[in-house]
Amino acid sequence: MSQIISRNATTDVLLPPLPEAAYILPGVERPLELETVRSLYAGLSLDDLSDDFLHEITRRYSVDMATSLLFDRVCRRSENIEFLNAIQQLSTDGGDVQNKDVHIVLLPAAFYAQHPQYGGDGRLVKATARALDLPYSLVPVESLDGLETNARIIADFLPSISESRIVIVSLSKGSADLRYAFECGWIKEPRLRHWIQICGMHRGTPLIDEVYIGGKIKGLIKSGFMKMSGATSSMVEDLAAKPPGYLSREFRTPAGVKLINVMGFPMRAHVSGSLFLKIRHRRLSRYGPNDGFVLLRDAIIEPGLICPVLGADHYFQEENLDKLLAALLRYVCAGPALA
Repeated sequence: MSQIISRNATTDVLLPPLPEAAYILPGVERPLELETVRSLYAGLSLDDLSDDFLHEITRRYSVDMATSLLFDRVCRRSENIEFLNAIQQLSTDGGDVQNKDVHIVLLPAAFYAQHPQYGGDGRLVKATARALDLPYSLVPVESLDGLETNARIIADFLPSISESRIVIVSLSKGSADLRYAFECGWIKEPRLRHWIQICGMHRGTPLIDEVYIGGKIKGLIKSGFMKMSGATSSMVEDLAAKPPGYLSREFRTPAGVKLINVMGFPMRAHVSGSLFLKIRHRRLSRYGPNDGFVLLRDAIIEPGLICPVLGADHYFQEENLDKLLAALLRYVCAGPALA
């Protein structure tokens, strides 16, 4: 790792400007680091940017520099460029969805029932689906329960859909719930061909390991949190990122499913007004780029397309994201790369 870090940190090679389709949240000032990373490790691609590498970049420079480097390489990935261009075109042109025999199935985040103000119930996605006249459903998973319980609910729910195609949109922990259902072999729905995961937590979060797992003091903190929030022990423990946690293992896109990773890429100044989210982002910044809940490199499921949004955080509820979400739904309903 040290040899990679020290080798060709900055070079005479200056990568071309980012593709115009690279999505920066409207109103967000373009960070200076985006210009710097055009010559920082110019020979490295997204596949070279491991968690350990990004952690070291964060240590040597800053979390904003590591976030910019990851964003830059995501946008430059060859198979992603055509996709981002298509999304930009759909965002600009608008128009109706041609194939409406599609059902949008929403998998909500944890605490979506207790704290709807954070958008974990998918209100922005629901509003977008309504505007496009697309049918949608919110799967009634348990807001405070673990992976197994919710995975069974998802698997039981999908056969009730009448449309010929199913698009799943998962938010935060919803991605982990769906992962568990896939890995248990409970998803046997051939109409499910498209999955959009927004700020997915399919690999858990180091925050759980740091605060709640291991030792008497952490055990007392976990018990207090469960008593205060109503969360089950399995919900907390299931989201651990380190072994032996279930989500610590690698997960890849299930066969036959086309996946889009939609991710917030916040700089420190972009994290929304929630004090707790700011604290969590700062805490996770010791490990590398994050959205306030999950490490960004861990949030990518491969193989899959990636839609990075510079300036958005884990809550992903800014009102001016509606055009982007509409473009994504149009794309999976009729996009040539996914049809």
